[in-house]
Amino acid sequence: MTTPPILLICDLDEQLLRDPPSLEQLRGWITIHRAKIKLVYSTSAPIECVRFLTDIQKIEPPDFVIGCGGTEVDCFAAGGEVTGWLELIPREWDSAKVRKVLATFPELELQSESMQSRHRVRYYLDRASPRQILQIEVTLATAGLEADLSYVGSQFLDVVPCG
Repeated sequence: MTTPPILLICDLDEQLLRDPPSLEQLRGWITIHRAKIKLVYSTSAPIECVRFLTDIQKIEPPDFVIGCGGTEVDCFAAGGEVTGWLELIPREWDSAKVRKVLATFPELELQSESMQSRHRVRYYLDRASPRQILQIEVTLATAGLEADLSYVGSQFLDVVPCG
């Protein structure tokens, strides 16, 4: 009986990239155990950013990437989305409508296009209160948009399809 691989999921944003000594330690461990693991990076960044980091040898190439706050899942070596993933995202999702509806909130600053994706709209939102987050949720729901919000580090707001 073959031993199944170890699934190692690493948070690039808050853990590895901000802690160079830990990143080097992990690289060493991965080198020793690479044949026994499936390496997955989870990141709020687009998949292209992970490709860039592997190209400049900042990080080890993974088997899979969960990118854009969970709205993209990529089989990294093959260079394409995981089969069936897009079918899980509601077809009626409309990023343009999200942007239009949330344009009424002056405290929201849309991040650069490089941080957007077809299934995520990303904003800067500095130190929002729970009430502000609730107002955004209600506004989206009232506009008929089924969205989940992820507010990270008292600074970044991701709006993604429900689910």
